[in-house]
Amino acid sequence: MIEFDMEIMNKLYGQDCLILPHRRYDLVTGEFRSKEHDKYLGSSSEIWDAREVLEEVSYLHFSDWPYPKPWSEYSDVTHAKLQPPCQENFQSEEDCSTRDVWNEIYLDFMQRRQTRKALLRL
Repeated sequence: MIEFDMEIMNKLYGQDCLILPHRRYDLVTGEFRSKEHDKYLGSSSEIWDAREVLEEVSYLHFSDWPYPKPWSEYSDVTHAKLQPPCQENFQSEEDCSTRDVWNEIYLDFMQRRQTRKALLRL
């Protein structure tokens, strides 16, 4: 049986700890693919701004099921299929800002990983 990291944490500490408000402290990458952000924002009246949310968060957790973890191999087809869709904004225009931020997160991870691998080869 495969257990995920948060399931293990909940089993170990679920009865002994308080739940901190996650906003500004922790963000899962799956939030970018979500259609509704009220639970994360804590309000249905606040407007989701992916870039602003990413800038304010302290810890980003790669948890984006069914999208694979960034250190796993995946195809461009999988990436294109599972990336966040563009949304229609209030002016009825296509807004891809959330998808752009999500793609930047994964690209940043890949670039940092390649840099570290190159340094290890020296």
